[in-house]
Amino acid sequence: MLGNSSFYRSILLPSNGLEYSQFAQIKKLPVGAAAALEDTFLAGSQTELFASIFSCILKNIPAEELFWADAFYLWTLVFSEAFKINNFTMLQSCDKCGKNNSIKVPFEKISVLFNTNKEKFLKYHISGEGLQKNIFVVYERRKLKHNFISGLETTGAELNNSKHTKEIILAFIKPQIKFIQIGKEKILKADEIVDLLDNLKLKQIKDIFKVLPKSDFGAQENLSFSCTECEKINRFEFNNPLVSAIYNSEFVNEQEYFKNFKTLLETGFYFNKFGLMKFDSFLELPMSEVQTIMQVAKETLERANGSNKGGGLTPEEFFGIAPPVE
Repeated sequence: MLGNSSFYRSILLPSNGLEYSQFAQIKKLPVGAAAALEDTFLAGSQTELFASIFSCILKNIPAEELFWADAFYLWTLVFSEAFKINNFTMLQSCDKCGKNNSIKVPFEKISVLFNTNKEKFLKYHISGEGLQKNIFVVYERRKLKHNFISGLETTGAELNNSKHTKEIILAFIKPQIKFIQIGKEKILKADEIVDLLDNLKLKQIKDIFKVLPKSDFGAQENLSFSCTECEKINRFEFNNPLVSAIYNSEFVNEQEYFKNFKTLLETGFYFNKFGLMKFDSFLELPMSEVQTIMQVAKETLERANGSNKGGGLTPEEFFGIAPPVE
């Protein structure tokens, strides 16, 4: 309904009822919630941005409990509908030379896989020299809450410091691990898990790190791009919670929204001033409809000016706030 963002739509999630409802009850992104896109307190990282937005528009699932794959899927739907766009920008570094590449990705090119595996926990076998027994890491799929925990223990500066590589990886994977199984023994205590992992070789830690962020449902990483520096073909990393836990992705920052944010707020104050709509009500308008409403108001004013032989009406005159100038 035009001008009302209180209606909820049910969207089937990629996790398909694995831990919570199959369907997210979600409403259109209102202007007030969209303000979080430019707020560094609410959107210090992509994970924080997702949680801030979903806390306003998602009705039946706590934002922090969302699987990362579900959160990314929901965000692409909400974002494309709110701003009427067909693609988004991703910033991704090249595997070979490290060059940051800014690439536009069409939404229609992203394929989505829905979950069929009802196992709540997944298992990874640690292999390598020096291991006398079979060691398995039992973990849960990545959620937004895991990113919050990891983000508190890492910083952007540390990511580029090779001295901290092992510490950063451990900080990232710890929140997902439920226990470690060695033969028939289960290691459940957090400090014992950390000690065991800390005694592994860096290669073994990196192998675990490659597996845990991956999701068996959600956006599939089947798209590639050619590096602008070395021309190496890279695959897109849609499911990269490590980066999303720390940085605010170019997924948002490159969009035209930021250039128009000031105009958007000015329009709200304008509508309030001339009695068209209270500012609080303006903040509740769905983002997808604001442009339409602004365009109608502009065209109406232009028609009024065109029919006024006295030389055109000011907004104050048109809305009856001041008498026409003779």
